Amino acid sequence: MKKLTALFLALLLCLSALPSLAAQDLWDCPQCGQTGNSGKFCPNCGASAPAKDWDCPQCGQTGNTGKFCTNCGQARPEAAPAPNNSGHTDDLYDLGMKYYDGSDGYEQDYAEALSLFRKAADQGNSDAINMLGIMHEFGRGVKENLEQAVSYYQQAADLNNEVAMCNLGFMYEKGRGVEQSYRTALKWYEKSAEMNHARAMDCLGLLYDYGNGVIQNFETAATWYRKAIELEYAPAMWHLGDLYYNGEGVKKNQYTAYTWYQKAADAGNSQGMYRLGYLYEVGKGVEKDYKQAFSWYQKAADLDHSDAMNSIGFLYYYGNGVKQNYNQAFLWFEKAANAGSSGGMYCLGFMYEYGYGVSSNAKKAFSWYQKSANADNVNGMYALALMYLDGLGTGKNNMQAVNWLKKAANGGQTNAMYKLGQIYEEGRIVAKDIDKAIEWYTKAADNGHEDAKKRLTQIKRR
Repeated sequence: MKKLTALFLALLLCLSALPSLAAQDLWDCPQCGQTGNSGKFCPNCGASAPAKDWDCPQCGQTGNTGKFCTNCGQARPEAAPAPNNSGHTDDLYDLGMKYYDGSDGYEQDYAEALSLFRKAADQGNSDAINMLGIMHEFGRGVKENLEQAVSYYQQAADLNNEVAMCNLGFMYEKGRGVEQSYRTALKWYEKSAEMNHARAMDCLGLLYDYGNGVIQNFETAATWYRKAIELEYAPAMWHLGDLYYNGEGVKKNQYTAYTWYQKAADAGNSQGMYRLGYLYEVGKGVEKDYKQAFSWYQKAADLDHSDAMNSIGFLYYYGNGVKQNYNQAFLWFEKAANAGSSGGMYCLGFMYEYGYGVSSNAKKAFSWYQKSANADNVNGMYALALMYLDGLGTGKNNMQAVNWLKKAANGGQTNAMYKLGQIYEEGRIVAKDIDKAIEWYTKAADNGHEDAKKRLTQIKRR
């Protein structure tokens, strides 16, 4: 009996040491309505727990919820932060990554990864919070939600997670889930780069390369690319190669461009492989070699590089390095188009229009030209304009034709410039305007269009 009494008392002591469910700080999600949440994030939608009430230590005001006391303005006393990436949270995060990647013998399972990341995030693991952002950004294991992704990236960045800072910068740069802001993107990239994050350095290089949010400065771009390269970041290698290829910020040297593309390719980067293929195809920086071009394009295509697929299609179309084969060309253009290449969409439209490797089909040609044009491909825009002019695969529409010709011409398509010159000179579908005709002929001629040069000479002889 004494033994039973002792066991009963011991059990009571153990139970009294356990936290009572009623005593836990449970909260209801303000975003999705999920009730009974106990962690920092809603397990259903990932929203943050609402701020708890606090009493002001200076004036005694109770029930404050914001960062500052509503009575005296005293800042809210900060609670001690949860330990970041320590012990148990690291184990949860590491296991989550194994399920996320499907590595170390674990079958890929986004739902399980999401659950583990949430548990680690509840304990303050910034890497897990960042991964929750990635999963919401790309809709992996959860419905895509760009605004929620930004929220997670912000939370992780506030915990000094350099990867999340870079991700947050990218969202601001592209306007994904937030209002687009190059200035804010620059700020977060700089913070991340200060913590030695290679991708952020490369992103800073790209901002200076294209003059987005900063004054364009190729030398500064090259400096950031080199910093990222020191950390073996492969994309920066081909970015630097592009500067050498074009002679921007560095002395033009196509062989040096080739060496940087080679380094990127050797690091497994598909863009480096694609650019090597291009150099071999056109013979710049290296001796022209179609077989080498095909080989590098194939390697890039195996890594789902859509433009490399399109380039293989061209090699088959012209019979360069391979036996000419329109059927193979069509198949590669189709692969490229379906993989998102605007050039592939244009080429596929061309094959359907003229019946190379497939039966001629004007409606399908129009459809693919339209997709290419909507993806900002100037050749697609020009081809679409001609379809509207001739009423092929669609109803004849001169207004649409002129609009697409102007878009293509403003994007640098010389045939579109020449065609606009003809249209304004003839005055059949627009009011005749010889000055505008000369203007477009001149733009085409300045870009090397031989027929435009001849037409300008003929006009001046009148």
